[in-house]
Amino acid sequence: MTPVPDITAVVTEAWCAVLEIDDVSPEDNFFVLGGNSLAVAMLIHRVQETLGIELAMDDVLLDGRLASVIGRCEVLHEALPGQLR
Repeated sequence: MTPVPDITAVVTEAWCAVLEIDDVSPEDNFFVLGGNSLAVAMLIHRVQETLGIELAMDDVLLDGRLASVIGRCEVLHEALPGQLR
């Protein structure tokens, strides 16, 4: 079994790296902070590489808040085979 990663930390770190910012809150919106579609693609790539999940563009585009993206990543990660619950 694979240990459960700190999904909040992974997504927050990727979010900050892509947007080139130091700190965010769960309610911050990716696009208000300067994100665009290219930045979404970069965020998705970072998250997928670390967590091994298939995050979709719509998972970021439809809401845009950090908390929403983290929640979606948690759902996707729980659905991976062999994950600890």
